[in-house]
Amino acid sequence: MVASLVGAAGAFQLAYPVLAVASGAWLLLWARPEDYLEALVWVWVTAALARRVLDHAAGYTNPSLVVLAPYLMTCVGVLAAAAHHRSVRGPVAVFLAGYACLLGVGVAVGLASGPPGPVAADALRWLAPLCAGAFAVAAPFEAQSLARCTRRVVVWLLPLVGLYGVWQWTTAPAWDASWLRESEELVSSFGTDEPFGMRVWSTLNSPATAAFCLSWLLLLALAQRLTAWTAVALAAGAAALSLTNVRAAWVALALAVLPLLLLSRSARRQAALVVPVAVAVLVAAQPLRQNLLDRLGTLSTGLQDESVAARIGLQLEQAPSALRDLLGSGIGSTGTGARLGPGGSQAVLANADSGYLELLVTFGGPLGYALAVATVAVSVAAVLRLFVARPRVEALVPWACLVGTLPVSMLLGNSLTGMPGVLLLAGLGLLANNHLERRGAG
Repeated sequence: MVASLVGAAGAFQLAYPVLAVASGAWLLLWARPEDYLEALVWVWVTAALARRVLDHAAGYTNPSLVVLAPYLMTCVGVLAAAAHHRSVRGPVAVFLAGYACLLGVGVAVGLASGPPGPVAADALRWLAPLCAGAFAVAAPFEAQSLARCTRRVVVWLLPLVGLYGVWQWTTAPAWDASWLRESEELVSSFGTDEPFGMRVWSTLNSPATAAFCLSWLLLLALAQRLTAWTAVALAAGAAALSLTNVRAAWVALALAVLPLLLLSRSARRQAALVVPVAVAVLVAAQPLRQNLLDRLGTLSTGLQDESVAARIGLQLEQAPSALRDLLGSGIGSTGTGARLGPGGSQAVLANADSGYLELLVTFGGPLGYALAVATVAVSVAAVLRLFVARPRVEALVPWACLVGTLPVSMLLGNSLTGMPGVLLLAGLGLLANNHLERRGAG
């Protein structure tokens, strides 16, 4: 019986990415683009949890094919971009085309200076967001259908991620605890494998990714019609976000919520209900309150905080040489690629903690600087385009608030790669999508 379960888990590890790619292609060909986007978000949010459960049943595997599923499914989105490319125009389209060329240069430089394995793994981290942006800017979205898709994501996905995160913190599920032990060298900052000892990453693969995902889901939820269920979802999501201990995500969410409250009546009503409930929960739940207060206390220490000082020191050390480098070190020199190299998780740039620094190191001073400036300019322009439009597509307002945080979030981590990059560039593409009708959708 045990052997059969192990065999089934092993077979499903192989089948998972195949099923994801096949379902993505089917949805693009036979369903609406909103359905593909919704399914894609589900795969991104649940793939890491599926990997941990399967590893717990069949034995730890690294690298795991399961975690490839969301990346490969996202890349399938270029089918829609190719089919509807004639409708794509404007600065976002130019930005994505230039970004694609730059990634090609980065891959070439990376292959010339290192082994192909880390380059290939890191290339997916950069390529998936580009494909998401190309899909979102080209696909024939419709405003009301997008609003319904957003509603379903909030109703089902936010409670899942939020409640699982709280449960993970209080119980330390066996599959999460075993994965944490097996991956100790890679995830040393994730806490301990005991109840109340983990930095929550919920169904995702890291506290930082979970925090970004929860911030996005909370923005979507705040813009929805006020119901008891959305209030529960907001409370669960906010609690899980606080347990990630990712201060950068808290700051980014605060920056995104301010314009949302000004622009959305639903957001103001939601906040009026949820804030008192959240305060009451914090007062009643002592461990949760203490965890949040301890982490908030580090915000006031500034440069005295060891992690902040280390990040600033790394950036001051690496930035001058990166600015002088003409072509950079190429894709594979930072992030996932660096962790797969000889230095492992201890490599200097395994965690650059600055998106701008990572651009400079990867693509060199001139090209990295140009990409950074273009990223800020095109995101600000896309957000302003929506906010000055009359009438406005209301379903895009929370996406615009998220994209508007990109210039700041890049100071705290690379928001152009992985799941954060997929959500941000998808949002950028949606804001520039010419198929969306310019009339409000609730």
